[in-house]
Amino acid sequence: MESGAAFADPGGREGAGPVRVLLVEDNPGDARLTQEYLDESGAHFETRVAMARTLEEALLRVNAEEFDIVLLDLSLPDSRGLETFTSFYEKARRIPILVLSGQEDEELAREIVKRGGQDCLPKDILSAPLLRRSIRHGIERKHTYEALRSMQRQLIQAEKMESVGRLAAGVAHEVKNPLARILMGIEYLSEGIEPEDPNIPLILKRMEEAVHRADAIIRGLLDFAADRTLSLEDTDLNRVVEQSLFLMDYEIRSKGVELEWEPEAELPKVRADAGKLEQVLINLLLNAVQAMEGREGVRRLTIRTGLSRVSNLLHDEGVRRGMRLREGDAVAKIEIDDTGPGIPSDQLGVIFDPFFTTKPSGMGTGLGLSIVKKIVDLHRGRVTMTNRPGGGARATVQLPCGPAAAGLLGAM
Repeated sequence: MESGAAFADPGGREGAGPVRVLLVEDNPGDARLTQEYLDESGAHFETRVAMARTLEEALLRVNAEEFDIVLLDLSLPDSRGLETFTSFYEKARRIPILVLSGQEDEELAREIVKRGGQDCLPKDILSAPLLRRSIRHGIERKHTYEALRSMQRQLIQAEKMESVGRLAAGVAHEVKNPLARILMGIEYLSEGIEPEDPNIPLILKRMEEAVHRADAIIRGLLDFAADRTLSLEDTDLNRVVEQSLFLMDYEIRSKGVELEWEPEAELPKVRADAGKLEQVLINLLLNAVQAMEGREGVRRLTIRTGLSRVSNLLHDEGVRRGMRLREGDAVAKIEIDDTGPGIPSDQLGVIFDPFFTTKPSGMGTGLGLSIVKKIVDLHRGRVTMTNRPGGGARATVQLPCGPAAAGLLGAM
């Protein structure tokens, strides 16, 4: 089914051809009326409209064809209400979705926009100008949103590469040790092999261990540096901390810092991207180690995991349910304590602001902590920086847990 319609060119798509619309509607009368609105003349370019009558058929079509926007009815033979939008959006996030509702419901409209929809229009007030304008704005907003997301990913990756640069010296040093052991073994064996030499099995075993050690270090750094989109999986936070400490091992030891690692044994898994969380932890660990440089006395870095409930949430009012933590929610947490000078009170409110830094010029971008906050926000979590009563600073990362965590916390 194809038709002309009166739209301005959305998103400046010069020469892009017709706007491809998928109309998901099972009511023949509503479908015909919507088609008539799309057919009205006066267009700068035409639209091409495809039809689907069920959610299953619509999902099959978006997987097989390219569309610029979807007009989605919520009452379908195989799905009804808000669940229709949620199910479709989860499978077709890349396409802007304009919901056409059989009734005017402000709460439903707000919820659809909060969950990623472009708009929700009641069918009884629908008109050709309103539909054209909503389609145009929906496509433009989606293009802008995707451009911002792309820039965000580039910033996160740029900051990650700066962390890789700061870790490179330590990694080089760590790799030199196993390489030296391998070289010593080669030199020993090159002098001649005696069949009864009792040292040969030991030398070969040490060479093998050295190869595995060097391989683990390089693989760890390459995995950390890899550019990838957020991929949420059931994740063991203790394992993420251990991998981050593995990459930070030389940095911690070379600065004379004592390490205390206190994992919570019964910590439930959380939905997270392990690689992105490593980036968060390495940024926070580097900040803590650098804060203790030049300090007299004990330089101690303490990192612990545990369970708690969210408290002292300053902006709980109006936060979207399910999109952010709320007061009293069960969370898995990671705490990083240092024995540095702490954070000046006038800087606590701006420490996560982009480009804010206390380091000398050329020693950092000022994006590290803002990227940390952005990554934690993407996980629907919370990150805070506070001063400890006994001196030093504490960084706390809180991530939402499932029902299992609430059960472990009990009446806490």
